[in-house]
Amino acid sequence: MERSYLFVPADRPERIRKAIESPCDAVIIDLEDSVAFDKKATARQMVVETMNQFSNSLKKIYV
Repeated sequence: MERSYLFVPADRPERIRKAIESPCDAVIIDLEDSVAFDKKATARQMVVETMNQFSNSLKKIYV
C-alpha cells in the first residue's frame, strides 16, 4: 500500500531521478500539467531515457 506519492514534471530528468531515489512510496511523472505543450515530445523522450536507467527499481512509478 502506497502512503506517499511524489509528483514530478516529466521535462526535469534530474527531479525524476531524485524522486525515484527518495523515500516516497511511489513516483508520478506528470506529462500533462507541468510540461509546456511545445516541450511534450522532448519530455516523453526524457521519461523513456530516465526510466531505462531505473528499470530495476522496486519503487512504483506512474506516468
